Amino acid sequence: LNAIVISALFPMATILSFHCSAEAWTELVNEPPDVLITDMRHPEWGGRELLRRLARRRIKYPIIVVSGS
Repeated sequence: LNAIVISALFPMATILSFHCSAEAWTELVNEPPDVLITDMRHPEWGGRELLRRLARRRIKYPIIVVSGS
């Protein structure tokens, strides 16, 4: 899902988009979102590694994982 579609569905939401795992990780740790929508495939770590790292931190927000497979 891209930010345009999400913002159309949720006009009051603030949408943040990241192009690399490290950049997303920094934001997720410092400013936890209300909900995270992520793909299983993305540069650097991949979706599974991101989910492992979030699980180790015992995050408290919902995660929606999408995949083109």
